[in-house]
Amino acid sequence: MRQVFVAALCLALAGCATKYQEMGFTGGVAAQRVTSDTWRIQARGNGYTGTATVQDYVLLKAAETTQAAGGTHF
Repeated sequence: MRQVFVAALCLALAGCATKYQEMGFTGGVAAQRVTSDTWRIQARGNGYTGTATVQDYVLLKAAETTQAAGGTHF
């Protein structure tokens, strides 16, 4: 019974982590154009989101922004 409780608690806490989404109240990522060929990518997580996850979100947003702008490298 204790194992079921621990598993349920872990799932509940995992659900609290910031998802890959546009910047909002609970965190997310955003891209802001600085110049014609330069973008500022920002990401913010919450207390349940690991640093590596936030870094992955930044790289993913940079890749998506590059492709949307017609670029091939970032």
